[in-house]
Amino acid sequence: MTAASGRASAAQLGYLDELIARDESAGAALSSLDRLLTQVAERRERAELVDRELALGPAELDRRAAELAESRTRLAEAQTRLDDALRARERAAEGDSAAQRAAERLFVEACDSVHIAERRVADAEAELERRQEQLAAAELEAPQIERSVAALASSLEGRARLPASVAVAPRGLAAVSEWAVETRAALLVARGGVAAEREQAIRQAGELGALVTGSPIPAGSMSVIVAAIQRELDS
Repeated sequence: MTAASGRASAAQLGYLDELIARDESAGAALSSLDRLLTQVAERRERAELVDRELALGPAELDRRAAELAESRTRLAEAQTRLDDALRARERAAEGDSAAQRAAERLFVEACDSVHIAERRVADAEAELERRQEQLAAAELEAPQIERSVAALASSLEGRARLPASVAVAPRGLAAVSEWAVETRAALLVARGGVAAEREQAIRQAGELGALVTGSPIPAGSMSVIVAAIQRELDS
């Protein structure tokens, strides 16, 4: 703000410009810290999911493979019963109608059993394939996450208000969660400090505005205070 007025001295206007600059700087810092908090949370979530998949995936694959083998065994048994039912129906064709109906019923039931067993095999095969793909994807993603976390940690090096430890990249996915907890706490502390400084700048601007306008100004935001002062200077 560069306007001159008998109601505000050059020193007061200069001080207001300084407060405005502090508010803008704090706003930019808060936005940056918020982005970092989001990035840390995202990387922690992915690291924990992938680490869990790598830890549990092999045992899960073994379980799914066992289920598939069991399903195939049941299918083979159902096909054997169907073959038996087919032969029984052929033999019953030479007998009375009651024997034929009984044989036909057994044949239909055997067909249904085969169809059910075939669906179960197909489902088991699909589930095993899905779990194999998940584990393979986790194996590919793991080094990508580690590189991403390392890059994020490196970007924090020398940053004001943050301890040097957050700039040290964790080794392995299991350590990412611990690093993320520490880094999040440090970022929140830093954010609290910046927010307090911004609030102080706004409060001081409100006090200055009250001196210039001769009446209290609600210190909700710097823009509200500056607008009130500008209206007074322009009047």
